[in-house]
Amino acid sequence: MDSVHIGAKVYYRKPLVYPSKAGLAEATLNALATAQDLLGDYAQASWPVKPETLSCRLAEDDLVSHFKHPLAEYYSARNTHAPLGGRTSMEQRHVESVCSVFEKTLIDIKYTTICEFLTLSACQLAGGVGDIRKRQVGVERDRQGCTIVFVEPAEIEVSLVRLWHYMASLSRHRYDLFGATVATVGLLNCHPFIDGNGRLARVLFNILLSRSAENYIPLYDFYNCTPGGYILRLRQAELFGEWDDFILFHCNIINVMAGKQVNRFIPQMDLGSPHGHIPSGEGKWKSLPVAKEFLCANLLKKS
Repeated sequence: MDSVHIGAKVYYRKPLVYPSKAGLAEATLNALATAQDLLGDYAQASWPVKPETLSCRLAEDDLVSHFKHPLAEYYSARNTHAPLGGRTSMEQRHVESVCSVFEKTLIDIKYTTICEFLTLSACQLAGGVGDIRKRQVGVERDRQGCTIVFVEPAEIEVSLVRLWHYMASLSRHRYDLFGATVATVGLLNCHPFIDGNGRLARVLFNILLSRSAENYIPLYDFYNCTPGGYILRLRQAELFGEWDDFILFHCNIINVMAGKQVNRFIPQMDLGSPHGHIPSGEGKWKSLPVAKEFLCANLLKKS
């Protein structure tokens, strides 16, 4: 993570517009229902797919093809794919202690309480992270000189309080996969720390789905099983309101952990034309070349 580079092509993130399930395709809603049933089935039990065998499963070409993004080759041309070891095991060790503190923050939502929780949790997960950031930061430039700047420090308080109210509304829906997935995007969009936001988001996802160390969902392993598979779908959702692929991605993670068949993604892009449109929200993609440039920029480093 770095300060904004002068002379780089800079893209600015804006506060997240929270989506509604009503905007999802029927196939996505069906996949969500199935995945949530599986979350209930393994609420008190470990997953059929064990951590020691997951790496072998994620090395299978047929399985990985379900997580690959249509723009993977363009992403790989601009970004280095170098997954880090030990992320999931570290998150598992701390998920229950983080959860015990998190529940208290939902009782009386205050910014000071949120900051205390985030700082304490980030120190456990990343070590020496420090306080909520007070300066504007962006990621390192990609190979074509592009960088992205996170929301301004002045917007962090409002964004975090809005996120906490959103999560409080989910508390009565124990296995709300849609809500948990959206909440992680809300945290990443806000980007409260210089580093360690990804780790915190993955633990938060598990907490919202009532997971423990025993049945922890190893998001990091899936996020990095194919170059850009996760990050490109994250940006489709966050920047352009295109949530179906991102939600299906997480449904498939649950399916794999439960030993079930994975879903094919709903086509979101017309890749057959140099000007294929990508449907989205307010910031509509104008053409495929634009999509390649924006989506494939190096938008997240080593979270």
